Amino acid sequence: MAETTQEDFTVELLSFDTEIFGIKCGIVKINNKLLSKDQSAGIISNAKEKGISHLVVKIPTEWVSVCSQLENLNFRFKLCSLELEKFVSESDCPKSVELYERQNDQRLVDIAEKSFASSTRFHFEESFTRKQVSEVYKRWISNLICDRDVRIYVHFEKEVITGFITVKIIDAVLKTGHIGLFAVDKAYQGKGIGSKLLSAAGSSLFNKAVVLNAATECINYAALKTYQKDGFYIKQSWNVFHCNVV
Repeated sequence: MAETTQEDFTVELLSFDTEIFGIKCGIVKINNKLLSKDQSAGIISNAKEKGISHLVVKIPTEWVSVCSQLENLNFRFKLCSLELEKFVSESDCPKSVELYERQNDQRLVDIAEKSFASSTRFHFEESFTRKQVSEVYKRWISNLICDRDVRIYVHFEKEVITGFITVKIIDAVLKTGHIGLFAVDKAYQGKGIGSKLLSAAGSSLFNKAVVLNAATECINYAALKTYQKDGFYIKQSWNVFHCNVV
């Protein structure tokens, strides 16, 4: 087998996924678009050495050769993930949107759970139960609520929280903000609430960030349409693969 280096790939433990799914999960980061067959086989060996049972990897869609190598190693394609970006410009925060004061956490948990109840990459993985996948998003929003570096904006309709968006500065030097979770209660969708939440996120970062980025899955058409309407463009598309390490 050809020698592999840290520059070719890394395999890292995913503590969050491991806790929820009850199996040791890891993520592969591949840095060489010319990774050979022998080098790619080293991914599985590395995972076994670390006791990792389940792997996920994101590969730029244009890296066709690497995607082919992964499929030969029994990695299974799940879906295409999109990395979105926009330049932050001055805007007003809609009157119906307010900074969340951590006063109704369960409502946000309920919205997140229902909004991501299907068609995520986790739902296409037979190793995970629907209950476990639901727990991913419940824990995710709960962790964001507890993170004081995260700003959360909520939309109200007749004193009812109908949607939320989380935003955080992830690189102070490059002045980059990131949207973590973004969801609108299904009963209130189609009313422009998502656009209002995005406007609020942008207004909160003006003079603090130059760029705002987000990620969504290609099959989440409603979210993608809302992002693009707000000025986001697709910066990179990724093929997402999963593999159960034997």
